[in-house]
Amino acid sequence: MGLADDITDRKQLEQRLRSQAEAEHSLATITQNIRQSLDLNQILATTVNEVQQTLKADRALIFRLHSASVGQVIQAAVLPAYPVTNQTRWEDERFPAECYEQYRQGKPLIVPDSATDAGAASLAESMQAIGVKSKIVAPIVRTCGASSSVWGLLIVHACSHYRQWQPSEADFLQQICNQLAIAIDQANLYQQLQSELAERKQAEAILQEREAMLRASGDNLPKGYIYQCSYEPEGVSYTYISAGVERLLGLQPEEVMQNPQLLRTVGFEEDIAAAMQVVRQAIQTEAPFELQMRNHTADGSIQWSWIRETPRRLADDRVVWDGIEVDITNFKQTEAALRASEAQFRRAFDDAPIGVSLISQTGQYIKVNTCYCHLLGYTEPELLSLTFQEITHPVDLEAELAGFQQMISGEICGFQITKRYITKQGIIIPVLLNAAPIRDQDGQLLYVVAHTQDIRDRSKLSG
Repeated sequence: MGLADDITDRKQLEQRLRSQAEAEHSLATITQNIRQSLDLNQILATTVNEVQQTLKADRALIFRLHSASVGQVIQAAVLPAYPVTNQTRWEDERFPAECYEQYRQGKPLIVPDSATDAGAASLAESMQAIGVKSKIVAPIVRTCGASSSVWGLLIVHACSHYRQWQPSEADFLQQICNQLAIAIDQANLYQQLQSELAERKQAEAILQEREAMLRASGDNLPKGYIYQCSYEPEGVSYTYISAGVERLLGLQPEEVMQNPQLLRTVGFEEDIAAAMQVVRQAIQTEAPFELQMRNHTADGSIQWSWIRETPRRLADDRVVWDGIEVDITNFKQTEAALRASEAQFRRAFDDAPIGVSLISQTGQYIKVNTCYCHLLGYTEPELLSLTFQEITHPVDLEAELAGFQQMISGEICGFQITKRYITKQGIIIPVLLNAAPIRDQDGQLLYVVAHTQDIRDRSKLSG
C-alpha cells in the first residue's frame, strides 16, 4: 500500500525560484556586459542583443524619443526572418498623457495585441508592416534632481505568434532599463569629459603655440625685448622676460626675474622716478602707458628706450602687465640732428642778408624771412596771404611764370630772372631772383625756394 502526495505547488514554486534565479543571473550578466563600455552606441547594441537572446524575442529595439511627437529606432536586434528597423523614424507619435505618465514613472507596459494598442494607435499600420503581434514596452527614464523624463523605450516584439508576455518578463525588462539609464548617464558624462579634455588639449596646444610664437618674437627682436610683470605692494615682479634683454641692457633674463632691481642699475635715477609716477597712475586706472627712458651702456654711452605696457586681468582677478621695450637711440639721435638742422636752417633763413621765401606751386607764399618783408614793405602775415603774381610788375609776370612752370614740370632745375616788384607803398623796385624746387624722395614738389636780391643800387650805377 502506498501514499501519494500532491506536489504541484512545490513544483511550481521550484519552477518560479529557478526562473527567478535565471532572471537574476541574466540581469547580472547583461548589466555586467552593459557596463564594460562607456561608448553609448556599443552599450545600446549590447543591450538589444542580450535582451533579444535572453527573452527569445523576435525583435528587440531601442526607440529614442527626440520630442513628444518624434522618435527614432537607434538600435535593434532581430531574427533574420523579420524586417530590420534600424534608423526607422516615426513621426507624429504622440502618447496619451496617461500613457506617458506611466512611462515617466518607470512602469512597463505589456501589449498582448499591437493592433489594439491604445498607447500607440498611430503606429498600428507600422507595427503591422514589420509583423509585430505583441510586445512589451519598458521606459528608459533619466532623473535630474526632482524631475524625470523619458529618454527612450526598450521594446521587445513577438512576430511569429501572439505571445503571452509575463509580468516577470516586463519587470526584468524594466530592471534592464533602469541599469541602462545609469549606463547612459555614465556614457554621456564620459563623452562630455572626453570633449572637455579634447577642448582643453586643443586650448593648451594653441596656448603653447602662441607662447612659442611670443618667445620667438621676443627673442628675435633686434633691439628690444618683451616681458610680463605684475605690480605688488612689495614691488614689481616678472613672470617672463625674453632673451632680447641681454642684447639691449646686458642683463640675463633669469637674473632680472630673480632680482628686478637690476633694471634700476642701468637706468637714470631721474628717469626711473618719473617712470614710477607714470606707472602708479596707470595702476590706479588700469590703463596702458608709454614712456621713454635712458639707460647706461657698458661703453659709457647713453641708450634710449621706448616702453609700453598694457594691463590684462586674469580669471583669478590678478592683473598682469604685458610690456615691450625697444631701443630708440638711433631715432633720438636722428631727432636731435633734425632739430639741429632745423635750427641751423632757421638761422640761415631768418638772418640771411637777402630776401628768402618759400613758395607753393600755385605761387602762394609759405614762409618769408625778415629781409624779404622789409624789402616789400609787408608784414609776414600779409605776405602769407598773397601770391608772388600779385606783387610782380605786370610787364615782368609772363616771363617769370614761364620759367616757374618749366621748373615745376622738371624741364629745368631752377631759373634766374631780373624782375620788378611793386611794394605795399606802390614803389617799383628791381630785383635779381634765383629760384630752385625742393622735392621729396618720390620727386613730388614740396615747395620752391626763392632768393631775392635788391639791385636798385646796381641799376643806378648802370644808369
